[in-house]
Amino acid sequence: MKILKNKYFILGNIALLLAAIPLTLLFISRQQDVRSRAAPTTTISFSPQTISFEGDQCSAQTTTVKIDPGENLVSSVELFLSYDSTKFDITIEPNESAFPEVLRGPTYSNGQASVVLKIGSSVENAISVPVDMATITIVPVGATTDDPATISIDSSKTRVLSLNTDSDGITENVFLSGGQAAVNINAECIDGNSIAVSPTPSGTVSPTPTGQVGGANPTATPTVTGGPTASPTTTTSPTSGSNQAPICNTLASSPSASGNAPFVVTLTAQGTDSNGTIAKATFNFGDNTIQDVFSGLGTATATTQLSHTYQTQGTYSASVIFTDNGGAVSSACTQQITVLASNGTTTPTPTTGGIVPTATATPTPAIESPGGIGTTVAVLGGLLLVILGGLALIVL
Repeated sequence: MKILKNKYFILGNIALLLAAIPLTLLFISRQQDVRSRAAPTTTISFSPQTISFEGDQCSAQTTTVKIDPGENLVSSVELFLSYDSTKFDITIEPNESAFPEVLRGPTYSNGQASVVLKIGSSVENAISVPVDMATITIVPVGATTDDPATISIDSSKTRVLSLNTDSDGITENVFLSGGQAAVNINAECIDGNSIAVSPTPSGTVSPTPTGQVGGANPTATPTVTGGPTASPTTTTSPTSGSNQAPICNTLASSPSASGNAPFVVTLTAQGTDSNGTIAKATFNFGDNTIQDVFSGLGTATATTQLSHTYQTQGTYSASVIFTDNGGAVSSACTQQITVLASNGTTTPTPTTGGIVPTATATPTPAIESPGGIGTTVAVLGGLLLVILGGLALIVL
C-alpha cells in the first residue's frame, strides 16, 4: 500500500512510539512502587543489645524494643519473644504513645512472651519512621557461665501488618527480621541479691540467768522451745480456670454467594467469647489469600467484615476463625463462594419430559476477502495514525 510509504505516516508512527515508551516506563515504575510499599521491609531490634549484671549493676535493667517500618506504614504488631527463663525474668511495657491499643497481653509462659499492639482507629497514627515499641525490664534469677543468655524476637510467630497493600489490594505481613539481645549475669549479683530466709522460732522464750544469784549483772541466754521453721513459706498464686476458646457463630456473604469474575464479595463474621474478649479474626478466602482483622474487636461479642475480589472462575471455601485475648482459637465458620466465568453461564431450560437440551455454540470464523472490511479498517487506522503523528509533530 502506498500509504505505508508516506513520510508523514512514518513520522507519525515514530512520534507515537517516542511518546509511548516513556509513558510505558512510568506505568511500570508506578506498578513496582505499589508492590514495594507493601514489601516485607520492617525490622525489630533491641537497644542496647548487651545487658550485663555485674559489679554495682545487679538490680533490674531495661532494653528497648525498636521497630523500623522500612517502606511500610505499620498499623499493628504481634510481638513474640523467646528468652532463657532460668536466667532472668522479663516484663513488657508497651509504648502507648506509639501504640495506644493493647489488643492482647502481655503474656508470659515458659520462656515465651507475647503482646499484640495497634495504632488505634486513626490512620494518621500509622508508624512510618523508626520508633520505640516497648520497654523490656530484665530481672536476673540465675548466673550465666561461658555463653550469655539471650532474649530474641521469635521470627516464626511475629507479624507486622501495614496500611499499604500489595498489587492485589491485600494486606500482608511485612515483617522482615528481628534481632536479639545478650544478657550476662555474674554469680556475685545472684548471691548478693539472694534473699536469706531466717528460721522463725515458735513457742516460748525463757531466759536462763547465769552468774551469781542476786548479782548486779546477770546474763540471760534465751532458750527456744518448739521447732523452728527452717524453710521459707512458698506462696502459690491462684490459678484461674482454663481459658475457653471463642465461638464463631456465623459467616455470611453479600451481595450473594455467587457471581461472575471478577467477583467482589463481602464476608461478615460474628463471634462470641465467654470468658474474655475477641482480639483477632482471620479470614481465609480459599484462593490462597489469608488476612487478619484487628479493628473493631476487643469485646466479648464481635462482628467484623472484609471484602475480597475473586479473579478466577471456580468454587471456593471461604472461612473465618476468631482468636481471643488469651490466645485460644475458635473452630471455623465456612461459606462456599461460586465464581462464574467473566461472561457468565446460562442454565438450560428443561423441555417437556424433563430432558435438558445441551446446546454447543461453535464459533464461525470470519472470512476476510481482499478489499473487504479488514482492509478498510487497516486503511482508516493508518489515516488516524497519520493525523495523530502530524499533531505530535506540530506540538513538538
